Amino acid sequence: MTGAHSVAPFRDTAFVIDASIAARWIFDDESPAGDDLLDLLLADGAVAPSLWLLEVANMTRSGERRGRLSPDDSRLRLREIARLPIAIEQTSLSTAFDAVPALAREHALTAYDATYLELAVRSRRRLATLDGALRTAADRLSVPLLP
Repeated sequence: MTGAHSVAPFRDTAFVIDASIAARWIFDDESPAGDDLLDLLLADGAVAPSLWLLEVANMTRSGERRGRLSPDDSRLRLREIARLPIAIEQTSLSTAFDAVPALAREHALTAYDATYLELAVRSRRRLATLDGALRTAADRLSVPLLP
C-alpha cells in the first residue's frame, strides 16, 4: 500500500472459527484437522458470528436424523462446545444486508460462508475453516488460514 497509511497486521489471537471445524468435535468420524486447533483455541480463544451457534446446533440435529448421534450425544457435544472460549459476535443489519451479500457475490459463496469471511476481514483475524470455497476466497483476500 502506498502513502502514509499501512495495513494493520492480522491478529495472532482469537481466530475466527467456522462450523466446519466444530464438525470434528461433534462427529468422531470427521477429519482430524479440527483437533489441531483445540489447543490453539484453548490458549487464544476464538470468535464466531452468531450464525455459528445455529449451524452447530443444526449439525447435531442432522447427525441425529442420519443416525450418527443419539439425542443424548447431541446434548453432550453441544454442552462441551458451549464451554469452549468462543466469543459470539452479533451480526449487524448493515453487515448482513450489505457486506455479506457483496462478499458472497464476489467470491461465489453462500451468505453463511461469507459471514465468516466478513468477520475475519473486518476483525483482521485468521480464519479457521475446512470449507474449500471459503478457503479459496480467504486466500484471494490474503486472510491467513488455519489449519
